[in-house]
Amino acid sequence: MSKTLHNGLQILELLVGHPQGLTLTEIAESVGVHRTVAHRLVRTLEAHRLCRRDRFKRISLGAGLVELAEPVEQDLRTLARPVLEELTDAAQATAHLVVREDAPGCGCS
Repeated sequence: MSKTLHNGLQILELLVGHPQGLTLTEIAESVGVHRTVAHRLVRTLEAHRLCRRDRFKRISLGAGLVELAEPVEQDLRTLARPVLEELTDAAQATAHLVVREDAPGCGCS
């Protein structure tokens, strides 16, 4: 396992729970790395737009994550479409695909 990659992914997972962002020191302490290591990891994540800094230097998730997730969501929509169309035809109702971000799986309403 790559410790560097592991630490970078830990930072992303940490930021999920902190939409208001974290300071570099908070990230370093939470992940258990020296501040300079956290700085290099965050700079790399920023270069890939996976995180960003606001004007207060708080670090939060970046828009690059949306680009990474789009193909997964598209695959899910492609797979679900025939099932949802069959359901709407049978029930004579509207069906919506909903994916909870905090739990695996999907729910339909």
